[in-house]
Order: sequence, then C-alpha cells, then structure tokens
Amino acid sequence: MQIPLTQHALVVEEGGRVSLQTTHRLPSLKPNMVLVKTHSVALNPHDVKTLDYYSESGYIPGRDFSGTVHAVGSSVSKSLEVGDRVCGAVSATGGFGAFAEFVAVCGDLLIKIPDFMSIDEAASLGVGTMTAGLALYHTWELPWPKLPASEGGMHVLVYGELLRLSGCIPITTCSPRNFPLVHARGAAKAFDYNSPTCVLDIRSYCGDTLGYILDCIADTGSSQICYEAMATKGGRYIALNILPKNISSRASIKTEVTNVQTTYGEPVDWKGWTIDARPQDYQFAC
Repeated sequence: MQIPLTQHALVVEEGGRVSLQTTHRLPSLKPNMVLVKTHSVALNPHDVKTLDYYSESGYIPGRDFSGTVHAVGSSVSKSLEVGDRVCGAVSATGGFGAFAEFVAVCGDLLIKIPDFMSIDEAASLGVGTMTAGLALYHTWELPWPKLPASEGGMHVLVYGELLRLSGCIPITTCSPRNFPLVHARGAAKAFDYNSPTCVLDIRSYCGDTLGYILDCIADTGSSQICYEAMATKGGRYIALNILPKNISSRASIKTEVTNVQTTYGEPVDWKGWTIDARPQDYQFAC
C-alpha cells in the first residue's frame, strides 16, 4: 500500500501552542516498526504531562490510538498484515505522537483488537493497559488475572478490574459523587480523599494491613495520604509520576516510580528526570 508523503497532524509550535498542520511529514518506517492509519485517539493525563516535559517545536502530542495496519517493517516478528485492526500507545520521545493521520509503532508492542471490541473502544487501551501491567504484574508480581476471579485476598489502595481478577481487594479514593461509579468498576470500598478522617478510615477498613498502594495522582496531597494509610509494618508504594521532593516517607515503605515510557526499551530523560533503559520492561510489554 502506498505511503503518502505528508499528513494532517496537531503539532506543537514555538511558545507551546498546538495547531493543525495539513502537510506535516510522516514518521519513518524502521524495520521493527508498523505504520498504522489512525482511526481513533484517546485522551489521558499523560498527554498534559508530556507537553510539560517534552514540548519542542514540531512535536506531535498524543499517546493512545487505534487504527488499521498500513505497512509492516521488514523485521517485525509479530503476525501482522495490512488491514489488521490494532491499538497501542506511541512513545512520548519520538516526536511523532498519536494526534495525526499516521503513527509508527514498534510492532511487538501493538495489540490486535479482538472481534468483540469496537475500534473506538480499543483506543483507550494503550497507556492504561501497559501502565497497569507494568505496575501490578511486573513490579509487584501479583498473580495474573483469571476468570472466574478468586475471592478474598489482600487489600490494594488505588489512588485514582484487573485487581479483582488477580484475587485482590481493590479500594480507592475519590469524591463522594463518584462512589457509585468506582463501585461499578470493581472497587470494594471508596473513601473521600477530602475527608479529615480519610487515612483513619482506610486503616480501620483494612485492619492496618494495607501493604500495596498505587498512586495514580502522585502529588503532595495524594502521596501523603498514601504514606499515612500504609500499614504500620510498611509495604510497597508505586507512583505514576515524579514525586514532590518535600514528601515525608517511612523507612518501612518501598517507594517506586513506574512510567510507561520504559516499556519502549530506551532511556528516559525528561528535563533532568532520568531512568536508565530497562530491557526487562520492554520484554514484559511484548
């Protein structure tokens, strides 16, 4: 299938403005890459963070996408053919994001869309699926999800249904008006993060046994609640963002930062925040 020379794309200009360009160049198709004709894109907080840390002129933002295979690189090992419905997440550091007519993605990291899922729904899987997998099953090494879900298990606080399927008891924090929503999505219990007794309520509910916390917000307020809610004996805390320097932790809590960018197997360097290349993260994502 013929590859066009230019495309429509949302592009960052000088000063950080984003504008629609109608003759922007396409990303190059490396041997391990697949060129995808974009059908749908999804928005998530990572898009805003990416603009903060990587907003050079000429950069196309956007991570999550779905579409159809337009061309396959010569060394792609995954079974993919032109016309296949796929979805995934574009690397934040390549300069060519998802808010464009075409994206080039490592073939091993693409997800083939199952028949029961619409191509629009699949656009939301990329960053979320990779982040959840990296944090829960690679870093924490929790049991893999399975059907039917086992009952009981340990409490896991998510500050922000895989946990259910892994036999855990997911609890979360949110505004009271969203309690019905998070319960419908599988949370066993929700707590009001604005309540002055939020930490005490969590510790009481868990019987001071909470040992795993995934902080999707990772700002000063959320991280402080998470550290204080952790069991007296400590546990493991994962943040999905660069933690503020003024956070007071505890020696008994193992703090880790998970970032989906490491699944591309390359070093991360965003305005001085660096992570060495993690080939093991790439292998896990594949």
